[in-house]
Amino acid sequence: MNCNVTVSGLEEIQNNGKQAVHNLVKSRIMVAEKSMQNSMGAALFYSNTEQGGKAIGGLQHLIADLPTSGTVGGIDRSAQTWWANQYYDFSGQSVTASSTTIMHAYNTLYLSCVRGSDSPDMIVSGSTYFTYFEEALQPQQRFMSATEAEGGFNGYKYKGAVVMYDSNCSATRTYMINTDYMFLRPAADRNFVTLDRKSAVNQDATVVPLYWAGNLTISNPSLSGVICA
Repeated sequence: MNCNVTVSGLEEIQNNGKQAVHNLVKSRIMVAEKSMQNSMGAALFYSNTEQGGKAIGGLQHLIADLPTSGTVGGIDRSAQTWWANQYYDFSGQSVTASSTTIMHAYNTLYLSCVRGSDSPDMIVSGSTYFTYFEEALQPQQRFMSATEAEGGFNGYKYKGAVVMYDSNCSATRTYMINTDYMFLRPAADRNFVTLDRKSAVNQDATVVPLYWAGNLTISNPSLSGVICA
């Protein structure tokens, strides 16, 4: 992933002095970094087919709706069933997703992800399924504390796992993740780094390139799962 910060010759004149130009470039780099972080947030949910297959393998790839097929990390899940993640499919269970059925889906999937002391510690959900979860809890007031409850999305836990909403997540998906076995691995020399300024050859401008490279990996998919439609 990359982003180019451009400063034209006119802007250098308008921001006269090396320090002024430096501050302009610095502020634009900060905005570019935020944009790249937002892009990274979206990429974490990719299915490994975006950008011509060059994007990172996101949650749709590592914790698949249909984990009995496909290849993850060079391992064929159809042949190596121990490499498959857990899943709860509402349609496969002939159940209609709603605020009255979401907790059963949570309970069923969570138990399938538990191995001894290992259990999911983070739950990420899209708008529809998060709303169902929230509506299921609100009548019972299952808040961790009054302070956290005031924060809305930040106040929920399920069996010790933090439950959060992410706008990048598909509306009808909920991921239960054991973070002990999932890693975001950036390349050492491409972890949101800025390279030297470069001068354009066909215009009065300089460019500062920003780069990130790496992948999202998983070492034990069987301890994580997804609730899907």
